Amino acid sequence: MGTLAAPGLPASWLNGWLAAVGATVLVPDLRVAWTEGPAPMALLDADEAATKIAQALPTKDQLGRLAIARTRPDAQELSRKVTLEGFRGRARLIHEGAVDHGDWSLEMSVTDLYDLDGEEVPHAPFDPSAPKGVTLHERLVACRAWIDDLGDPATVVALSLSGRGRRVQANGLGFDYRRSADSVHGDSKVYVDPVVETLAFFGLHLFPVRGSALPKQQPRQRGFVGRPSRRHAFRWPCWREPLDLWAIDALLDRFHALAPGLGEAAEAGSRLQGVATLRRLGVHAVFGSVYHERRGQADSYRAFASERLR
Repeated sequence: MGTLAAPGLPASWLNGWLAAVGATVLVPDLRVAWTEGPAPMALLDADEAATKIAQALPTKDQLGRLAIARTRPDAQELSRKVTLEGFRGRARLIHEGAVDHGDWSLEMSVTDLYDLDGEEVPHAPFDPSAPKGVTLHERLVACRAWIDDLGDPATVVALSLSGRGRRVQANGLGFDYRRSADSVHGDSKVYVDPVVETLAFFGLHLFPVRGSALPKQQPRQRGFVGRPSRRHAFRWPCWREPLDLWAIDALLDRFHALAPGLGEAAEAGSRLQGVATLRRLGVHAVFGSVYHERRGQADSYRAFASERLR
């Protein structure tokens, strides 16, 4: 089996890390590891990895059958403001088998496990608001369409994995700090790599948003140890051995149990024990999120950069 180094998916870039995880969601026999050193990047363990990823990209029709599709013939419209009834309708479709078994888009986007003050259910941190009420699904569809517009999908994917992907004017999923690129393009528009954004969407399938056991507490998306705006609120690991989707899922369970004890506020003994456990698990690097702070009341920009913690 061949191994493809993907400098276009560095671990320090949250969207790149999520994209590497998302590749394993789309391609079951693909495994991911990370290079060691100061700047880890993804290693995709599969023959013809770029081609397999391109072939696994859902079509527009397939995306239209996702649980969070804005319009479906068998359900009411799901706008950005998701009502409790709208959520229940989509959950009912899942229970009835009208949604593909591997579609976890609803639970990674919104949840009803919360003390609701009104009829609107809350969104996950990785499903931020967008101008004009554009939904996460519509942002995904736009990115997928761009891949076809750029040329042969296998070539487009390969260029993105190599770090030479073309960035297009789009908002993407809405939380990539790289999309604000005034210094690169000389304007105030935002640009994203549509391949990375599309793969990152499927990486988010491993990060459902859940309710809290405490009353009046905001629901929390998997991997967050505090409010999204808190420094290092979301943390993610790099591992040595090539892992498939379910091995990554299992590793994240262990990692997230240790993550709260890795911060500066944790006791020294707890940190040392946590680091030792991570080493046994094959984790050689850890990154934490750095939230883009609002520059004023009218600033709706949302983004997550990163800092290396270990």
